[in-house]
Amino acid sequence: MPAPRKGCFEDLKKLYEGRLDFSKPWSPGIKEQILAEGKISKNRLKRALEYHCDSVDYLHSVLLESHRVGLDGEPGPEITRHQKEYALKRLDKKVIIERERAQYFEVKSVTEAQESKRLRKERKKMRFDYGVMSRKLKKMSNKYENEVRQFVAFKKKMGVDEAPTAPLNPPPKETGPKVLVRKKRRLALPTKAE
Repeated sequence: MPAPRKGCFEDLKKLYEGRLDFSKPWSPGIKEQILAEGKISKNRLKRALEYHCDSVDYLHSVLLESHRVGLDGEPGPEITRHQKEYALKRLDKKVIIERERAQYFEVKSVTEAQESKRLRKERKKMRFDYGVMSRKLKKMSNKYENEVRQFVAFKKKMGVDEAPTAPLNPPPKETGPKVLVRKKRRLALPTKAE
């Protein structure tokens, strides 16, 4: 995985802090001069230069300065009008990108805030529902326990220790009218007269 550009730039800044002026635009041949010294690898230097030359501070310095500087601070070639126009275009693009990014994060933060508020409400409602349900269940279990206690007390009072068994002689069947069940309706059919 390649090293991040900002990290490479920080390394370059530490190596050349006293010799290289980071507040002014650099001469075109500075890359070869730094590579010739061998203090930093080619890829790390490339990433560092990409980061620095694309920064807002560097583009501002291109607009404000008249000459570029070399490795040890010696004056380099003059900055042309074309280079200043290009720096201005890059700055405009960066400003637009930064505005869009700020708007995106502003909208995102608003939607995230709304989403977190909605989630908090849902959690609160779930806690409330859980509390209500647990209270209802507790009431029901208390009621059931009371009924069981009453039943046990009744059994003791009656002197019954076991569950009642079915009677030995079933009761006689009633000889009333026949009942026919259809679609949850009861129809009474008349019995035959004898």
